[in-house]
Amino acid sequence: MTTIVDDMTAPRVIPRGLQPSEHRALLTAGDACAATAAVVVALWLWSIPAGYAFSTDFVTGHAWWFLAAVFWLVAASIPAAPSSIAFSLRRTLAALARGAGILLVAYGAWYFYAHGVLPRLVVLYFLWEATLLTLAWRLIFVTVFSRQRFRQRAIIVGSGRGAALALSTIRFHRARQVDVVGFVPEQGPVEPSLDVPRIDGSRLLETAAERGASELVLALNRPAAEGRGL
Repeated sequence: MTTIVDDMTAPRVIPRGLQPSEHRALLTAGDACAATAAVVVALWLWSIPAGYAFSTDFVTGHAWWFLAAVFWLVAASIPAAPSSIAFSLRRTLAALARGAGILLVAYGAWYFYAHGVLPRLVVLYFLWEATLLTLAWRLIFVTVFSRQRFRQRAIIVGSGRGAALALSTIRFHRARQVDVVGFVPEQGPVEPSLDVPRIDGSRLLETAAERGASELVLALNRPAAEGRGL
């Protein structure tokens, strides 16, 4: 009965977690949707003071504005795509603000060069909405995909200072992406800061498969050929 209850209450996880390439694909798809929606909202807001009737025909008649979504992706979303930025809301906001500033300066230069060909309100509406919608999507992304069920699982091979440094580095830089499920000890004393389960080196592959570990972090104090304690 205990086994059945444990199986029912255990969190369901993706066997290998989401890989960095899958994170980038999800981010790109969500950013593209946010940028596209920002164009539609900007056109709607512009149509109100301009006196146009907002409709599907109005949007298709101004479809070239969707090029702004491409510029947004290049200037703001793609630079904010690396995991070190995507899982940090502070860095994400800074990257999006920097991208919006670049586009605003580029538009200002083009506006004076082309003598006001592009309506200012649409551009300002778009940059504002693109920033808000992309940030909202990134909040959803971090909230959902930093959950344990989507994280990668790693095993550290080693038990010395290098292993302790690897564990602290993962927890500091990739805490929302990777869970360390254990370490394989080597010869010598074990660092006290290694507060994850010990794994028998002779069952490393079996344990990795059982726990869904997709990363092995090699942090030995000596070359693997000399590490006879594994």
